[in-house]
Amino acid sequence: MSQTSRILNIELHDFWHVGTGEGRGSGDNSVVKLKNGLPYLPGRELKGILKVTAKCLESWGHITEGDTERLFGNDGKKPAKIQITGAELDKNDAEYLLGLNKYDPTRRALFDSISSTAINYESGNATNKSLRSMEIVIPCVLQAEITCETCEEKDSKTIFDFLERLLPLTRAIGASRNRGLGRCTMTFKTEE
Repeated sequence: MSQTSRILNIELHDFWHVGTGEGRGSGDNSVVKLKNGLPYLPGRELKGILKVTAKCLESWGHITEGDTERLFGNDGKKPAKIQITGAELDKNDAEYLLGLNKYDPTRRALFDSISSTAINYESGNATNKSLRSMEIVIPCVLQAEITCETCEEKDSKTIFDFLERLLPLTRAIGASRNRGLGRCTMTFKTEE
């Protein structure tokens, strides 16, 4: 069995949020971070958003029915042909940031928060107890590795060709991606 992998570049053009589901001092929703405090995008989130894109193509008739399930698996019933690691900052960027004191303004500027509230349309005032805040990450470039375990080399080429068709259609990730957060461009890193 051969194993082939490619590096996926995720260029985030806007603030983005992939939450932990926990509130911490900075807001109702904290973002997922590595133990060292740097931004992190879980592989499960990446795989999920690519699977949603593939399902759309399949429902529109642009790819063969069943291709999505064959590639991404079926909720534990059928194993996936690809594995995706979590996405992190490029090694050089991470080393630079980790070399700074954790209170350095450059390092602290990686994260911010935004707030929103509901407005009562009759009075024009904020609705009581509706203020929400969300921790966000600044635009950056992250990298993940996609690994394909197949029986033959030509199968992995076909799988990566399929994934390459999905990447330009995957335009945003994370929470509020349909409301302006998380716009991104995904591409495979060219081999050097």
